[in-house]
Amino acid sequence: MSDNRIVYLETHLERLVEGVFTSFLRKPVSPHDIALKLVRNMEDNLRMSTDGDARPIAPDFYEIRIDPKTYQTLNNKRPDFSDVLTTHLTELAANTGYRILNQLTVELRPDPILKDPTQVDIKASHSQSQIKSTMAMQPVQPPTAPPPQRNPQLLINGDRNFPLTQSIINIGRGSDNDIILDDQFVSRHHVQIRLRFGVYTLFDVHSRSGTFVNRVRITEHRLQPGDVIKIGQSTLLYMVDENPGFRTTSTTSQLDPVDG
Repeated sequence: MSDNRIVYLETHLERLVEGVFTSFLRKPVSPHDIALKLVRNMEDNLRMSTDGDARPIAPDFYEIRIDPKTYQTLNNKRPDFSDVLTTHLTELAANTGYRILNQLTVELRPDPILKDPTQVDIKASHSQSQIKSTMAMQPVQPPTAPPPQRNPQLLINGDRNFPLTQSIINIGRGSDNDIILDDQFVSRHHVQIRLRFGVYTLFDVHSRSGTFVNRVRITEHRLQPGDVIKIGQSTLLYMVDENPGFRTTSTTSQLDPVDG
């Protein structure tokens, strides 16, 4: 996930929600959290084109659920929230090189199940008409692209090698993880590594002590050869076989560095 996309949305969201929530919330809704969820939902729900156009198809429907009180306040003070956000998401998809087959729609809905005013639930999907029109062209085939990085693996604490052969790898102290770390400073479920578009991406899963890549605290990071991952007191080195023909730009969602 590109950090620039998150910054783009976060900047516009700050202008949208500035002053709306702070009047009654001690912890206002975070524009960064909303931007991160929107970008992640867009990328996680991409569809591959089957009409000869190489551009991935981005979802065109985004449902944002918030608690009723926050919904009412936002609806009263910024009734244009959904329309403005629709414009920003459409521009973001176009600038990223994605296609949207139908007009993009953002719906803001109150959800009584959400009790925390700072909680935001976002789901992205493709509208039914888009799915039908795409499928009518020809049967949808899942993308088949070999991983551009050969033989990815983790060197754990300098003495244990773990080849990355699965699409999802869970790492933590709990016994149900794929990689179990005997480290009291590591959360039961600390991080997850996912294969996305042929590249492994590291996600922090709300760990207690945080996740660091090359001494920078991250929420997610597209792994590059030589990356040093620090969780708790454990160190993981990401390695691949040499592949001079492949280069990619490292993308990281950063948090401020913390001491300790």
